[in-house]
Amino acid sequence: MKQVALGKTSLAWFKLAEFVTRGEKERALSIFRLLAHSIRHDALVVQLEGDILLAFDDARALDSYRRAARLFKKEGDLVQALFLYKALCSLSNNAYDVLVALIELYELQGDEDKALEISEKLVDGLLKQNLFADANDAILKITLPLDKKARLHEQVVIGLLSSESGHHERVLIEKHLSAALDGYLFDTNEQRSRASIARFLPLVAALDSVTHEKAASYIKAIGVDDAQMDGMKELGA
Repeated sequence: MKQVALGKTSLAWFKLAEFVTRGEKERALSIFRLLAHSIRHDALVVQLEGDILLAFDDARALDSYRRAARLFKKEGDLVQALFLYKALCSLSNNAYDVLVALIELYELQGDEDKALEISEKLVDGLLKQNLFADANDAILKITLPLDKKARLHEQVVIGLLSSESGHHERVLIEKHLSAALDGYLFDTNEQRSRASIARFLPLVAALDSVTHEKAASYIKAIGVDDAQMDGMKELGA
């Protein structure tokens, strides 16, 4: 009896593959729903559903992959959750919720470099849409160390100053300017700290002299000594 049951299951999977190959969507989904009862893994079932829908260019595949990724994460399978969310980045054209989920997963794994990379992609997308408040809120939720998070604050400052509408957001500009400078100035790696400031200040100066003056004043106000300032100038600040 057991061998008969296994034989029927194998035949069903064979028929499913056949229906997908022949482009018979409804028949493929029908037999998949029957087979799903034999799979004792909810996340895998939902992922397979997404695979089938994707094979037929059905937009519902993205919802299936999202649900599967959440289930894998809930089960503690971060590797499979990451795999699905990375696939979703391409399929969803870097959708906001997908990028946020990816950042959270990389933070859980302790991969700060990847978390920063995806965070920059998230912030860049928001700034391009002039969603400045959303970019600000997104950064607040990211738990990267200050020296890495400074890159995101810099990104907002440059993005605002480069935008016709963002150029007038003085409160946000100054908030992220000071946050970026704090992150760079208090970086424990002195050489990297000086290089970051030397790279950042000329970018600000090229976009807005007032903001550049505020940056220079802020650096002096928090007690950077003359030797440090001279070093930054030598590097191009």
